[in-house]
Amino acid sequence: MTAHRASLLRQATIRVVAVLSSALAVVLVLAMALQHIGMENTTNLLLTDLRHHYEGTIARLERDWQTEAVRVASHLAESHPGDLDAAHAPTESGLLKDLDFLDRSRFPVILFVNPDSRIIARLANISIHLPEKFVIRHPSGWFFDAKNARLLRWFAEPAWAGAQGPTQLVLFVAVEHGLLHLNALPHTDLFLQWQGQTVASSLGTTTLSTKIPADGSFWQDGLRHDQITLPWSNTPDEPVRWVIQHHTTPIFTFWEVALVGPLAFLLLALLFRWSLGSWIIRLTGRVVLLKNILQAFGHHHTFSPTLRNQLADLKRSAQDEMTEVAESMEQLAWAVERHNREAENHLHQLEEGEARLRAMTQSLRDALVVFDTEGIVHFCSHVCSEMFGWSEEELLQRSVVILFAPHWIGPQWQKKFIDPSKGYQGTSHTLLRGVALRREGGEFPVEISISQWQRQGKTYYTATIRDITELKLLESRDLRAYVNRIAISALLEIGIEPLSLRRKLEVALEIVLTVPWLAMQYKGSIFLATEDNHLEMVAQKNLHAHLLHACQRIPYGFCLCGKAAEKREVVFSSALDARHDITFDGIREHGHFCIPILFQEKLLGILNLYVDHGHPHDLEEEAFLTTIANTLAGVIDRALASDRVQHLASHDTLTGLPNRMLFRELLDQEVRRSARYQQTLAVGFIDLDHFKAVNDTFGHEIGDQLLKAVSERARQQLRDSDLLARMGGDEFTLILSNIGDQGNAVAVCNKIVQALNEPFVLEGNLCQIGASIGLSLFPAHGQSVDALLQAADQAMYAVKKGGRNGVVVYYPTLAT
Repeated sequence: MTAHRASLLRQATIRVVAVLSSALAVVLVLAMALQHIGMENTTNLLLTDLRHHYEGTIARLERDWQTEAVRVASHLAESHPGDLDAAHAPTESGLLKDLDFLDRSRFPVILFVNPDSRIIARLANISIHLPEKFVIRHPSGWFFDAKNARLLRWFAEPAWAGAQGPTQLVLFVAVEHGLLHLNALPHTDLFLQWQGQTVASSLGTTTLSTKIPADGSFWQDGLRHDQITLPWSNTPDEPVRWVIQHHTTPIFTFWEVALVGPLAFLLLALLFRWSLGSWIIRLTGRVVLLKNILQAFGHHHTFSPTLRNQLADLKRSAQDEMTEVAESMEQLAWAVERHNREAENHLHQLEEGEARLRAMTQSLRDALVVFDTEGIVHFCSHVCSEMFGWSEEELLQRSVVILFAPHWIGPQWQKKFIDPSKGYQGTSHTLLRGVALRREGGEFPVEISISQWQRQGKTYYTATIRDITELKLLESRDLRAYVNRIAISALLEIGIEPLSLRRKLEVALEIVLTVPWLAMQYKGSIFLATEDNHLEMVAQKNLHAHLLHACQRIPYGFCLCGKAAEKREVVFSSALDARHDITFDGIREHGHFCIPILFQEKLLGILNLYVDHGHPHDLEEEAFLTTIANTLAGVIDRALASDRVQHLASHDTLTGLPNRMLFRELLDQEVRRSARYQQTLAVGFIDLDHFKAVNDTFGHEIGDQLLKAVSERARQQLRDSDLLARMGGDEFTLILSNIGDQGNAVAVCNKIVQALNEPFVLEGNLCQIGASIGLSLFPAHGQSVDALLQAADQAMYAVKKGGRNGVVVYYPTLAT
């Protein structure tokens, strides 16, 4: 292995010696390239340094001149304190004496200018043409004396001027050749331009090269010239530029490289083919194989069996440095694989941490403010700027109290957090709610978390501020939703309570009027719709007596409630207007919500509520009241359905009269009441005469019509307190409560007999019937329901036996 290595070393040595001559030529070419690259990089760095240097020079000159102007003004103020009379106004001799300390070579011109811009005194060591008035708009500026082709920089400071009142001291600096020459660096020329015209240079001439109009580089006389410009003033009316030109001498000329380069290239090619060609071909083959192995490993990041075999072939081909490289590469591959596994694990951990940090950053929606014990803001986040309308620069060094409403951030709060004499006395973390203030003046609720920390012995506070406007709205909405659920649940519970419909609606109206968030007056009413298109008031709260009378029954289309019933739409009014058909003297201004109570598109009634005069139309209120009306519709429909079921169970389906069951219940109640009040009660049993003949002759349909007509005629002969019931077939019963005596009862029954004797005309058919009525009296003929009915039945059969169509009062012998 050692012999092979020595042979390889000898071969390389011979070939390197042979190639040295050609390498010299290559070096020349490379030297020029490197020269160009080096000059470009060096020049760029140099120009950057020159730019920084002369920017600092400009800043230093400005600072020194401004400082001297301030010093002169201060000196004059100390030398002449207070106001003096006109006799002591500044004069040239006096100013020369007062300003003997001033370097007049630096400040050749000095002016005193009054508030009217008039020059009241001046000193000048140079020839200068000044206007009659010198206008001062800024603390410093430029003055170009076109007559003398001279550019001057001036600085103004308030200064003493005797009795002339407030004046400005103006010091002029002549920016000329000497100043530029003094600040010029080696291989550097400086030029000063005013409005594109060169007025001074470090060369002592005002001629500026015109090879390039702007910044850049060019070659001239074998030298490279690089130019940059610096603005001394950026104002449009004072365009002053400092032009810097740097000169660089190259090491090699272009013609030297152009002559030597081709010759060196030709010689190098011949020597290379003769000395290194064949050897490099073989070596290149091994290098290419090694490169392929490295590329494959770099691409797949793993040492596959194929790569291992190729590496083994490379090591067997020769025992030289390439073999050691292959062995080292194999070791490196193992290390890289291990490192890659570790790096992948570490990268995965970093990615997880980055993802968590990104999620935290994206979810951050709070404003951060850092302030000290005096309330001065030292830091604010961009969210704070967006939340309050202040820019970050505007908030810095301001008091933190401008972010909060004055009525909330009172003296106690300020004493707690921004009183430097006490510092923060609470815990290290405080969470509170308050009212913030935007820059334009709008207030909004916030939640503030304040923590305290120390830095270099000074106390600071970090306030995390969260806009909770949406949270407050959600809390308010949640509270409203909770109250709404309670109200609707209460209405639903009323629907299943064993109460009358009127009582249910009275309680429902009370529930609606006590919902806390509704802006309703504590009065209103509920109407039910009738079959003849009218509204009847069944529940009310705190209505005026006039309204109770006028609104007891109203037709559709009349007043606001009638209009809501007619259109079946919500009617809102914020004031008394032309739609109010019912008014009276002394009526107070008010508004209305009239909500139709609809069940499956059927109008059941109207919910009428009162609002204050001028109350705005709140859609949320309307939506909730519509929900209340829909719930009431279910309550009303349930109650009406229950009434219908009860009515069907206790009334005759043909005539609508109470049936046998209800009649017995009502008779039992009347018996107990009559016994309590010792009143006479009459019970009648009616059986129609010749009804079967009509039914057989004209059919059952005519028979049914006849039964309904009989019930209507009979009821017309009775009082409102009397009761007529149908027991079945053609049998009816009567209850005549508090009838007085037997004669009154007989008279009523005779009226019924006479009414039923009148012919009935049904669908063109003449029907003639009669009636047999038996009467029993309480307590004379019985003290129970069964006893009274039995006695009346026996009396009715007595009429039948006696020829029908009459009235008989029970007497005891009828039972035998």
